[in-house]
Amino acid sequence: DTIVEITPQGLTFKREQRISIEEENLHISLRKIEVSYIFRNNSRDDIVAEVAFPVPPYHINDLGAGNYSHSPLNFNDFSVEVNKAPIAHKKDIRALVDGKEYTSFLQEMGISIEDFGKYALDDPKKANDLSRVSAKDRKTLVELGLLTLPDEMPNWTVEMKYHWEQTFPANSTLAVKHSYTPYFGGGGGGGGGGDGEVFGDISREIATE
Repeated sequence: DTIVEITPQGLTFKREQRISIEEENLHISLRKIEVSYIFRNNSRDDIVAEVAFPVPPYHINDLGAGNYSHSPLNFNDFSVEVNKAPIAHKKDIRALVDGKEYTSFLQEMGISIEDFGKYALDDPKKANDLSRVSAKDRKTLVELGLLTLPDEMPNWTVEMKYHWEQTFPANSTLAVKHSYTPYFGGGGGGGGGGDGEVFGDISREIATE
């Protein structure tokens, strides 16, 4: 997790030296990624800050070789708990092709970004946001690299950050935990094991100065 500020250009990282991470725990399995933090506000005052967690960028080609555990194709099951209580959160979504952003362009066409316009990998002919736009607009999307031929498959990368406003009490610790279902790639055999196998837990305590 990181401290951010909301700007006209989106979420930008912000350094907050009064808040430290005392402990970090990472649990990884095929069915769930779970990350837990213990934050400490080292100041004498409460601090209100925007906290963000970026999920890994994803592309529809990556998903095609992996699992179909998400419906629709996004990280909609992301959840946050603060001191063991669930809290509401927002998300910042961007669509990029070769580093160039097309978020507003797709939104103005009514195309959902995070689930690739509801494009169905197992049924490309199924009606979706992309099939509803005009032939002229689809041609423009192909020219911009947002769709690939011959199947007019979505070709943008999704970058998504979940964020929420958080109060860090003065001279106190705060437990934050978030979890989501990961995507995992396809591939040959090996030491993978069955679905749901725990790959491992990583814990580290961060010494404060």
